[in-house]
Amino acid sequence: MAYKIFQKVDDVTNADSVAPRAVADVLRNFNGDVLLFTPALLITHGGFDRDPVMEFAARFPAETQDEAPFCIDLKASTHELFFQKLGSGKLPGTNETVNWDKRLYGITAARAEECFSFLNGIAFSDLSRGFFASSFSYELSIADPTCALGANRLDVKIFAVVSNMFVSILDATAGDPPTARTVPLDSSAAALKVMQDRNILTNFTGFNPWAAGE
Repeated sequence: MAYKIFQKVDDVTNADSVAPRAVADVLRNFNGDVLLFTPALLITHGGFDRDPVMEFAARFPAETQDEAPFCIDLKASTHELFFQKLGSGKLPGTNETVNWDKRLYGITAARAEECFSFLNGIAFSDLSRGFFASSFSYELSIADPTCALGANRLDVKIFAVVSNMFVSILDATAGDPPTARTVPLDSSAAALKVMQDRNILTNFTGFNPWAAGE
C-alpha cells in the first residue's frame, strides 16, 4: 500500500519514540499551555502504516524536550478510558502495544499549530483497489476520566479519516467516552454528509490527489 504525507517521502529511520508523561503531571497541573490530541483513528481505522506523531517529531525536531510532543497513558489496571472502541494494537514501526482508548498526546501550545498542520496534511492511497483517504480534524470536549480537574472537561483535537469508502470518527453523540465509529460510504458526497450532519468541517472534496501520474 502506497502511503504519502504531502508528497512521496522516505520512511523516517532511527527516530526517537514519543516520550511518555505521567497523567498526574499533565492533567493535575493542566494550565492551558498544553494542547491535547489523538491521531489514533489514522492507525486503528484508517490503516495508516506509520506513527504520525513520531513522523512529525523526526521531521520537525523540537529545540528542547519541553517542546516535543508527548503521550499520556491511563493505567491498564483501571477502567478509566478517554475513548471507546479504538482498541489496542502495535504502534507502527515499533514493538510497542498501545491501548488507544487509554492514550492521549500533548504538545506545548507554542508548537501546536505546526504539529496540527502536519497531521492535517496526511493523505494516503492504495491504487490497486482505488482507495484514497486523508486526515481531517475537529475538537471534542471529553470527560476527564481521572477526575483530576474536578468538574472540568478536556478539550481534545481529534484527527480522523475520510476516504472514498468510509469515514472514521470519534463520535460524541452517544455520550462519554466518545466512541470510534466507521461509516461505510458509496460516494464522496456521502462522506461529506456524515460530517455535515455532525457539524464537522473538512477540506475533503472527493478528489483523489494521487490519481494523476501514477
